Amino acid sequence: MKHRIVGDHHQVIAFELGAGDELLIFSGKLVFSKGSVALQQKPMDIPNAWLQDAATLGSPGGKGLAGIAPTHGGHIKRYDINQPSGLVVIPSSIFILSRGVLASPYKPSPEITGILDILNLYTLSGAGAAFLRTDENFLEFTLGSDEELCANIEHIIGFSGGIKMNPAPGVTGKGMVQFSGPGNIILAAR
Repeated sequence: MKHRIVGDHHQVIAFELGAGDELLIFSGKLVFSKGSVALQQKPMDIPNAWLQDAATLGSPGGKGLAGIAPTHGGHIKRYDINQPSGLVVIPSSIFILSRGVLASPYKPSPEITGILDILNLYTLSGAGAAFLRTDENFLEFTLGSDEELCANIEHIIGFSGGIKMNPAPGVTGKGMVQFSGPGNIILAAR
């Protein structure tokens, strides 16, 4: 599945799909299609309500082109899911998942549970691509094994599953967490 992200702020993803390619679309709309492209709103046997609303985009008859835009606009970024630890994300940032990517509720460590309850985080695992979206710009940090970063939970889009979190020590203000590496952190610049 080839793709390219087009535009500056209200971006669109143009996909070139082959037979067997399948994408799950969350809060997106079809902008254009060419060839054998089918977008189906089909019920899914998944216990999470936000996942049940996904539409399936595929090209059952061979090659096809499709353009998908987020319903509410914004920036789009691709993340490859192929690490054993996966990627932990807020559900509202998930725009498109390729076949092979699984979503399951994130289980934080007990010391951080109360702080993160409001985010309702999910772990993306398996192998494939996840396309995330935000209304604002993406801020990304890569932490080494001896590095830390404090961030406000209101700005969290996601982080690699190997990142450790704790309440931020000595930082005033509610909703601050301390990330410890190694791993990657994705924030929204709002």
